[in-house]
Amino acid sequence: GAKFTTINVPMFLAKPMIKKALREDGEDNEEVIRLIRKVSKIKVLTVENGDKSMLNDFAKYLNNNNYEEWATIKHNGENVNIRVKQKDDVIKNMLITLNSDKELVFLDVRGNFTANDISKMIASASDK
Repeated sequence: GAKFTTINVPMFLAKPMIKKALREDGEDNEEVIRLIRKVSKIKVLTVENGDKSMLNDFAKYLNNNNYEEWATIKHNGENVNIRVKQKDDVIKNMLITLNSDKELVFLDVRGNFTANDISKMIASASDK
């Protein structure tokens, strides 16, 4: 059966660590660092031994709850899917799904983002 793990990431710990790692990466990550400043909460859910039907059911759930699919990107051999939930011009929720052969990882990112913020992030990930 599937094995689930959920982690609520404390932002006061995560933000400095993420920024430091991005700066040490040596690539131009200033856009991503600016985006991180707008994040208020991150929840990580991993699913091991999940199957395609579970992913399809989850996609239906998201569509029924007003999440719009914005992009699917192949990054480092994995499929990355980005969905957002927006009210007027403000995006409050962004759900990033990483789908590899071994596991599914869901990042539930909350904050106040603009469409431009998300577009820049997608472009940054697509370039790699």
